[in-house]
Amino acid sequence: MDLGAWLASVERALADGDATLSTELGDHREMTTARLWRGQVLVDWEPDSQAGGCLLRVELLRRLMALQAEVSGSAEAVDLRASGRIVKALSAEHADLVRRLGGARHVELRVRLEFAGGTYRGGVETYYVLERGRRVPLMDVRADVRVRSGPVTSPHTSPAAT
Repeated sequence: MDLGAWLASVERALADGDATLSTELGDHREMTTARLWRGQVLVDWEPDSQAGGCLLRVELLRRLMALQAEVSGSAEAVDLRASGRIVKALSAEHADLVRRLGGARHVELRVRLEFAGGTYRGGVETYYVLERGRRVPLMDVRADVRVRSGPVTSPHTSPAAT
């Protein structure tokens, strides 16, 4: 498994693509669409710094690896598993989430990145609460990513015709 290659595939998808995001929290499910443009996630053409979580944030994936999350996989999928201690170290927002869920010993994050023919297609990010030796899913985020073909341009950022 070439970690550099799959990170590069995620970066290419974020340069020019579209994503459908589904978030499940208990019985509540929300869906939204996002434009992936030059490494940003745009919802209604406005950057959203939290949409998509690790599935659409290469810097979070790199940080997970730097913090030594468990990584396994194949050409079709890469799985990352992070303890609450690692999740807590990802960002201030993650640290707050871990604190609210009872501390690092009670949280686990699993991320599955999916690829087809070397192209990033999205995946699933799941937060678990660990209770009495059981792993209980708390929240799932699913991203279905479609890379756009053609030149990397946008009507919102292209120069005006002369």
